[in-house]
Amino acid sequence: MSRDFADWGPVNYHLGRVLRSLGDRSESLRWLDAARREAQSGGSHCWELWAAFAVALTLHETGERNDARRSSRMLDRASSEARRLKLSAIERTVASFRQRVSGTKRRTKP
Repeated sequence: MSRDFADWGPVNYHLGRVLRSLGDRSESLRWLDAARREAQSGGSHCWELWAAFAVALTLHETGERNDARRSSRMLDRASSEARRLKLSAIERTVASFRQRVSGTKRRTKP
């Protein structure tokens, strides 16, 4: 895995997003979680929270009950940390996602 950062965040983050858009959720989660950990260890709170949001979004899309719970916990943490750090774009993005989801409650698999 790459440990390089660019001005636009960890390369792993962008690779994870590409894999998610191609429908490979398991690989996407692996790379996004690596990006989250990498940003965390590098002290980049902003990219850590963006990666956490991307992980939560990907988990939500699986439709699995346990993934939905984990997604919700990650969104809670990302939102509260974004508020604490005054990262309003992340906070707004999480709120917007939650609003969209609450209007279209997905069925979760048992």
